[in-house]
Amino acid sequence: MSREGQFIDLFNKALEHLASSDLARRHGGVYAMEQIAETAPHYRGHVGALLAAFVRQQAPWPPVLPPEQAEALSRRAA
Repeated sequence: MSREGQFIDLFNKALEHLASSDLARRHGGVYAMEQIAETAPHYRGHVGALLAAFVRQQAPWPPVLPPEQAEALSRRAA
């Protein structure tokens, strides 16, 4: 397998890890992306964009509250 094919395989596995519900696997996916960015500079932009999207999805801003909490906060503010 070519070096480029190896990076594509590693990238795909890292994506699978990021999509996991298991926190440790997601951490592994982040570290794998870091390794890709360090080893293959031409992928740094892709890795950065993907990790930024991952963070936005996991921790949206402003935070999205469940409807019950949002309602309780609006009652307190009134």
